[in-house]
Amino acid sequence: MESSVAQVKVNFTTTHEDLQLDESKRQLIVPADIKRYGLSRILNSESMLNTSSPVPLDFLVNGTYLRTTIEEYLKENGLSFETTLTLQYVRSLLPPVYEASFEHDDWVAAVDVLSATSAAGRWSGDALAHGQDRILSAGYDGLVRIWDGSGQCLATSPSARAGGHAKLLTDAKFLSSTQIASVGLDQKVVVWKYAESADRFSGELKPTLELHGHKKMINSLAVHGASKKMLTASADGRVGLWLASKKGSPDVDADDIPATHASSVKRAKLSNSSVTVPQKGALAMIQAHAADASVTGAAFHSTDATVAYSVSADHTLRTLDLTTAS
Repeated sequence: MESSVAQVKVNFTTTHEDLQLDESKRQLIVPADIKRYGLSRILNSESMLNTSSPVPLDFLVNGTYLRTTIEEYLKENGLSFETTLTLQYVRSLLPPVYEASFEHDDWVAAVDVLSATSAAGRWSGDALAHGQDRILSAGYDGLVRIWDGSGQCLATSPSARAGGHAKLLTDAKFLSSTQIASVGLDQKVVVWKYAESADRFSGELKPTLELHGHKKMINSLAVHGASKKMLTASADGRVGLWLASKKGSPDVDADDIPATHASSVKRAKLSNSSVTVPQKGALAMIQAHAADASVTGAAFHSTDATVAYSVSADHTLRTLDLTTAS
């Protein structure tokens, strides 16, 4: 003879105003072997929510999605079957839907987003046009690209001869709706001015500043648009602090400009290139980690741009005081 299925008392709650149950229906006794789908069917029944069409629901217990039977949950958490379990029900999230592909000629190293809710969008203020969501990508082909949400490439950065990068890129970030920064294997930071046509169907990336100081490739970039400051993490074991503006940036030491870069600039002059990009140095180069250990990432404190954090191949995460560059 089969044993009867255990039962458990549950209390249903939700924050969805349009999916509220009558108070008399919020407590129910259900089979202990029931899962999410069964609970969703119960709530969608005529005697409960009585929705015009089924509403797929998920259930949370103490802030965690229920992915097993109630019985398994109780056992895993050491709870008695006499427990009244509070189940918060929410609309199920639909799986991501394919919308568009953003094709590149080589590997893509980094992506950033400009929107009303992104950090760069907030830093832009009223300068960010309504609906001007943009996507930024940085590739191993040494190019920065700006895309709209449909997958249309609006702008591509120029080549090294025209002020762009000479080698692969590792990171790029929006500072605002009109300013971008990028870094890569060529050891420099390039600051770009971005402008779009009146119809917003095309745009242009123009290099406005080159920043030099690292001795090896730059692995990652962090930006703080409100102060126009940037952090770089480099394979030379140092964290660079920079200003995304020519005004206020110190002069660059000639020894900090890679020989290969100097040669490419000379070739550009000989070819009568009309692009001359100002070169500046770092506000500070911080030896935050062992010189032989690559710094793999750096970030500003979320509310205090005078504090930063860096991580490295030396197995450490360090807090940096940017006011003293230590």
